[in-house]
Amino acid sequence: MSSEHRRRAPSTAGPSSGYVTPHERALTGDELRSVDLSPRFRIGEVSERLGLSLRSIRYYEEAGLITPSARTSGGFRMYSEADVQRMLGIMQMKPLGFTLERMGEVLADLDVLRDTEAPGSERRSARSRLEELHDEMAVALADLRQQLEIAAQFTTRLDDELTEFDRARP
Repeated sequence: MSSEHRRRAPSTAGPSSGYVTPHERALTGDELRSVDLSPRFRIGEVSERLGLSLRSIRYYEEAGLITPSARTSGGFRMYSEADVQRMLGIMQMKPLGFTLERMGEVLADLDVLRDTEAPGSERRSARSRLEELHDEMAVALADLRQQLEIAAQFTTRLDDELTEFDRARP
């Protein structure tokens, strides 16, 4: 492999992270309130839309993180846009190391925060926990950005070393 090729196409060899990056961003609470929330998506449609396996969707259902909004007379799961958005949240939390229990807590807090009929004290408590989580995520993001910069610098150094080696070879 030439040094020029190495610079344009870094090796992707090695273990994959196994993370599934959602194909879309999650809606905010305000956006979610303005969409049709009737159950209209079958599990296969949700799987294709999000890039999430059928097995994972069923697993999250068994774990109590999601519940289909309805079932057809034939027993097929039907999901609403709110259900899809919940799955997007799970997909965002999973690679960040959240346990199923912690995901459930965060999803419950988001539910309470969005429920305008929930008691004010519950909504304030949920907001406080979510604000604390936000701060934790902001620190983690700053750390990751620093690690990414260091990885980029080190990759450049290795590229330079390998290029120099290739030029020095007879």
